Amino acid sequence: MIFNRRKKYNGRVAALLPAFGLSIDDGGVFGVLDILDGTWRKGMNEYEAALQISYTIYGGMLKANEPRANEVILRMTGIQSDWVKKGLVTQELVQGFSSIVGKLKSGKEAQKTPEIELSGSVMNSVYLGRPMRVSDTVTH
Repeated sequence: MIFNRRKKYNGRVAALLPAFGLSIDDGGVFGVLDILDGTWRKGMNEYEAALQISYTIYGGMLKANEPRANEVILRMTGIQSDWVKKGLVTQELVQGFSSIVGKLKSGKEAQKTPEIELSGSVMNSVYLGRPMRVSDTVTH
């Protein structure tokens, strides 16, 4: 019973990623599943989980100087604003993600130790060079 709910949750989150111009492959299947484990444990809804994954992949793209990163963040910004207006995600959560990205862009996070890194399975993914953890964002 719980497995079926989790499977549906994973599927609903994955279905939201293309709106950001992303797919599970961008983060690597195991990397995305690792993030989903955390979002599920934290009780995040599908929209919050999709933002978590998107910001994590974006952070990796940014560090890898991926040209597509600008397009992705523009999409994310528009979509998250709409989701906040609709009450699907909180402004605090969005601000938490945005704050971390701001630090990444300014290089402040580059000197930190691996407290925002995910497990080794995630590190093998395409863009997740130094992704954010659920614990780095605002908790419920």
